[in-house]
Amino acid sequence: MISIRKLSVCSALVAAFLFGTASQSHAQTTPIANGHLKGGPTPVAPAPSIIDLTFFLVEESDGSVFGSGKLTKKSDGGWILFDLNSYVFVGDTLYAAGPITHTHNSDGTFQVGDTFFMAVEDNGDGGNSTDMDAFLEGVVPAAFGPMTIQEILAILGPAPSEIFRQGILGNFRFH
Repeated sequence: MISIRKLSVCSALVAAFLFGTASQSHAQTTPIANGHLKGGPTPVAPAPSIIDLTFFLVEESDGSVFGSGKLTKKSDGGWILFDLNSYVFVGDTLYAAGPITHTHNSDGTFQVGDTFFMAVEDNGDGGNSTDMDAFLEGVVPAAFGPMTIQEILAILGPAPSEIFRQGILGNFRFH
């Protein structure tokens, strides 16, 4: 059952990506990154904090960025949907941000209108090794206004790899 759900989510994101690149308004898009990863607990969010992150991110020929994704918290079945509208690479880590557009069973950590941000590390193996990718998620409350990832990094700085969620299933791809 879980595999069917994962396949459905991945298929929907692939379809959205293909539809977006096939339309006239997105005819000259460049894929930046995509993937799905189930991440384990972190030093700051110990067990049973298992989270799934699925996203895609592309850049249009005019330099604008678009993408979207879903973050699911396994312990309470809650999830959020978010758009991505800014990104930057810091070394081998992709940082991206955008507004949260929908929430379900949220514990109050994420609210519609907040700026969701993420950092994802792709180990570059294309999913062909036992070394897993990693990610980190966060939020800037809506009271601070919409923020780009560049603004968030100017305030917080890059995150240390030690606090990232280590993947336990899935893979990210940087293009």
